[in-house]
Amino acid sequence: RGRGRESFEKTMAKVIVPAYQAGAAEMMSQLNAHVSKGMEKVRQEAGKRESGLATKLDEVVKANKQTEAALRKENEDMKKLVLALTKSVQSLSSKVAKLSEGGGVQKAPEQAGDDAEGKLKAKADAEAAAKALEETKALISQHAAANDFEKAFMTALGASKVELTLFCCSITKVGDIFHSANGCAVSQTVLLCLLQQLGSSIASGKSTYKLETEWLQEVALTIDPVNPTIKGHLPQVKAQLIRHIKVGADSIKQDPTLIAEKRKLMGLLSIVTTIELA
Repeated sequence: RGRGRESFEKTMAKVIVPAYQAGAAEMMSQLNAHVSKGMEKVRQEAGKRESGLATKLDEVVKANKQTEAALRKENEDMKKLVLALTKSVQSLSSKVAKLSEGGGVQKAPEQAGDDAEGKLKAKADAEAAAKALEETKALISQHAAANDFEKAFMTALGASKVELTLFCCSITKVGDIFHSANGCAVSQTVLLCLLQQLGSSIASGKSTYKLETEWLQEVALTIDPVNPTIKGHLPQVKAQLIRHIKVGADSIKQDPTLIAEKRKLMGLLSIVTTIELA
């Protein structure tokens, strides 16, 4: 028995234990390699995610900068247009007030009386103005034909002549502007200016009302009161438009042939009053 136990102990010490230790060491080595490989894969995937997030962040920052620059430019254009339109409407409002008082529109002073030189100058000025008007109409038509409606209306509105705004509306289909597949085809700046100029046309006493009411209704239903470019100007323009519509309705209330137009104006007034201000 003593020799058997001694032999067993020697076998354990020289064979089984070293074999177990070698197996355990190999297993730990394989486990360590597997864990290391897994950790490296995790690090690589984390690096890719961080790189992707950084790229997306750069894209968002770039897009935000571009949007901010576009808004600044549109806001500057808006300020210039509103300033020009305000001057034009103030002049027109003065004439309307004189008409309502029965004084009529004040005529321009004669150019140097009956003097021949004065007449020639007046004629030359009139011809130059007519030529400039036709050239502007041609440019508006060119933009509209190319479906660049933003440029067409900006050209018309920038001239501060209601006649040109009406011309642009007359050669453009309402559906192309307000019901296109890509949404409204003109900017909020243009819509705001249309409210102002078409409204002044209604109050002028020279309107047939049909074109103005059709376009103003679409504009009132489409304009975005919270748009940052126009929300600061919209309250004043809305109040002015309401006054102009009322002036137009009052001017035709005695004419039975314009009952349909008056109804359209009152319908337009209802729509305009529902525009919610930011």
